[in-house]
Amino acid sequence: MLMNYVMKQKFIHLEQLLFWRGVVNRRDLMLQFSLSESTAASTFREYSKAHPGVLVLNRTKRSYTPIPGFIPAHYKPDIAHCELTTIGSGLRIEVKNGVLAALSQSIRNSMTLEIEYVSIYGVESKREIAPMCLINMVEGFPPALHAWCFLRGQPRTFQTSLIRTAVVKRLAPPEVLASTLEIGTVTFKGIFFELPREAIYAAAGQLIAVPELRDVNALRVISELASQLETEWVKLP
Repeated sequence: MLMNYVMKQKFIHLEQLLFWRGVVNRRDLMLQFSLSESTAASTFREYSKAHPGVLVLNRTKRSYTPIPGFIPAHYKPDIAHCELTTIGSGLRIEVKNGVLAALSQSIRNSMTLEIEYVSIYGVESKREIAPMCLINMVEGFPPALHAWCFLRGQPRTFQTSLIRTAVVKRLAPPEVLASTLEIGTVTFKGIFFELPREAIYAAAGQLIAVPELRDVNALRVISELASQLETEWVKLP
């Protein structure tokens, strides 16, 4: 199908919302592209004509959801578009499409994930987790996924680039969904920082996850940094 640039951008935005949020409506297009309601409606008709059966209409909510197993035809999945609460910036990373798709479904439907994970030390494990937030403390480095780990019975921080596979499993328990991050302050080199405790481990893990930095001296420096920050931790009232 040949289409002009503007229509292509509309299709990309539509699929981005379907992929990450799981729902899209006319207002989403109207706000993004300053469209009239009739023009937004025609965009959905054009998309349905180009990709029959992909959009499922919810007449009550006047919105569309994707069919199960939806694969975008125009939008290239990018974790920077994830609407999960994010701490930090610089989400420039390539994560396996299968992991991205499972993560997006898990987030929008409050579901758990079963993942195959390889730790920064090469230890392989299979576990069920419930995503809580993304943490990116090191500009340009892979974001970490902070999640409830059912294997350990407590929150854990995972490097997204080290998740080999991810499969959506079940609705996350209410007590897990209600979990919050413990915010506190640390002092490092005379500077005060307010951040979650998990961010300390995420920062160290992000650095160690890069092969070029994974040598004895780098590990020692990173370990000392994490230990110093942890020691100086003061929980906010």
